[in-house]
Amino acid sequence: MKKILLSVTCANSEVNNEIDSFYIELSEKQKKRIIQLADNVSKLGVFVIAELDYSGEWSKWSVDSADFIPDGVIYNKLAVEIVKLGVDVGVPMLRVKADSFQFTAQIKHGTDDMLLSTRQVSIDSIKDNESYINLD
Repeated sequence: MKKILLSVTCANSEVNNEIDSFYIELSEKQKKRIIQLADNVSKLGVFVIAELDYSGEWSKWSVDSADFIPDGVIYNKLAVEIVKLGVDVGVPMLRVKADSFQFTAQIKHGTDDMLLSTRQVSIDSIKDNESYINLD
């Protein structure tokens, strides 16, 4: 399992967005799926493959308050806090490129310019044996 904590930005900087972070625990099956999709992007010569993905937690918890996490380690207690501050979103997607992936969603009842995005995560980072990724 790979635990990933990512900061979130909104496409429209004018929007008062309360969603600051995205947290997901990728199973081995999910990691293999992402790697397979990345391979398919290369084989098909397309820019990105996107699919609906409801497995992560979009949250009000701020990654900026994570300075107390040594070496980017996400403790179980912290994961509970992130989930407690979870927010419903619309159209949550996994977007996979040949060398990276990210998660996107719409602010609930928002318009197209209210797209939420995480940072890109390298495909190689989910292939290693490290348990945690913290990208802010």
